[in-house]
Amino acid sequence: KNFESIPSLFQDIIERMAASKVMTVKPDACIVDFYNEGDHSTPNSWPSWFGRPIYTLFLTECDMTFGRTIVSEHHGDFRGNVKLSLVPGIILES
Repeated sequence: KNFESIPSLFQDIIERMAASKVMTVKPDACIVDFYNEGDHSTPNSWPSWFGRPIYTLFLTECDMTFGRTIVSEHHGDFRGNVKLSLVPGIILES
């Protein structure tokens, strides 16, 4: 498949993160997801064929739920072992 190169804005962020040792490996691809207020992403795990590590950069405040078993009692309200309230600029590595 053909993919677009990583946009220069993200390349600049990646360069700074790598230089400050926040990222141990420079990514060779990126995915940008947009969510409107009240939207949510369903629980997922990355396929084994995805390269590692995978970094997630948060641009807005959000809650993220982690755990082997995640349940939803209401639309977009997930419960698991750990729930974190994240602020803009947080990077998670998986």
